[in-house]
Amino acid sequence: MAEESYPKVAEQSETLLIRYKRISAMYKTILDLASKILYELETGGSEKLIAALIEEKVRVADKIENETEGVNLQPVFPGEIVNSNTIREAKEILSDIKVMLGEFYEREEKITHFFKKRKPRGI
Repeated sequence: MAEESYPKVAEQSETLLIRYKRISAMYKTILDLASKILYELETGGSEKLIAALIEEKVRVADKIENETEGVNLQPVFPGEIVNSNTIREAKEILSDIKVMLGEFYEREEKITHFFKKRKPRGI
């Protein structure tokens, strides 16, 4: 995914919901990448392609970590209005992320299983 899609530092004009939506989009991306990796492993895809997908997955994971840390350090910028609708929408986004995480962990477990099967014996 393009580097520009996920700015590293939130601007103060961004709302909490915009930041949550960006994090959610990154989780969707990492879930898609895990699905592609799993597909390539199941169908005997090239190691070069699998390595590139893993590398991209790690980059997106780093961006998720940075963005999440930023939200944790300053969830709401000065002057931002947070009301019950904002809270409700934020909870829905977090719920969606939780579902994606469950799916992601399932795929990661399968990917790990494939790598363990590929490991040469005697090492």
